[in-house]
Amino acid sequence: PALAGTSTPVNVTISAVQTSTGPALQFSTGSMRVQMSSTVPPLGDTFTIEFFMKWYGATGDTWQAPVSRTNWSNQEWGFILTEATGRFQASISTTGTHNYGVTYVGTANVVTDRWYHVAFVGHGTGREMALYLDGVRISTREQPGTPMLVAVDPGGGNSRAEVTIGNQMGGARQFNGVVDEFRMSNIARYSGASFAIPTSEFLPDANTIGLWHLNEGAGTVTYDSSTYRSNGALQGGPQWVAGYPFPGDTPVNQPPVVSLTSPQDGATYTAPATVQLAATASDPDGSITRVDFWRGTTLLNSDTSSPYSYSWTGVASGSYLL
Repeated sequence: PALAGTSTPVNVTISAVQTSTGPALQFSTGSMRVQMSSTVPPLGDTFTIEFFMKWYGATGDTWQAPVSRTNWSNQEWGFILTEATGRFQASISTTGTHNYGVTYVGTANVVTDRWYHVAFVGHGTGREMALYLDGVRISTREQPGTPMLVAVDPGGGNSRAEVTIGNQMGGARQFNGVVDEFRMSNIARYSGASFAIPTSEFLPDANTIGLWHLNEGAGTVTYDSSTYRSNGALQGGPQWVAGYPFPGDTPVNQPPVVSLTSPQDGATYTAPATVQLAATASDPDGSITRVDFWRGTTLLNSDTSSPYSYSWTGVASGSYLL
């Protein structure tokens, strides 16, 4: 009589939760951007502009603009990243123009291939205006006035600037990197020297004037979750990629590594036999809850601790699949 074994264990239960990071948009060359509709309201005297970004480095331009409300000559606000040094700055204009009445805030340099939470906060005219990276205040200035959004260029040029992700309106200052979770608010959401970085996607509230999760993952429209419904049109082919990894988000759970180490495949015994079953099991990104030993579709035993084993006694003559 023979007793046949296999080297493939079955029904290992794992405890890791299967979740995944949400989508975001990557911008690189050409004129990749998201152009918002004209229903995004002006900032107001107190404001917060925030988003997550990852920069991939220089492209040959002088500056890059991850998000802005700036066109060739008009500006309400904007962010500029200097290619040569990685210096990161934010600015507002109190005249509505790109060349006059612009106040810059920012002294820190960013590095490539690293996620940052960015927050630009204005506490009102004559009070603090601050730029934060990863919850740390890197620079402050006195806010000179309320950011201004003009209908047309006072000099008779461009129409008013609209909110853009990926470059400045019209295609200048192409950003090379990824942007995720972009929110505009008409209140100062952060203050002081530091704050805890948000640990989940933003939720709209009464003070949200624009919120783009960038979670669609496909298509050419990204939707505004605020009451203004200022949806954005993808232009120039930005790519959907994995977004900011919020705490608790993990890649899709990897399968466990399991092996039946005893009996060996094709082993033979004399009936009535006692067969020692043994297995090893591990999980690269979780833990093993238990190992079940099966004879075909019949459960023989479950073992919840390593070393995983079972002594199967009184085995009659025959061939078995374990």
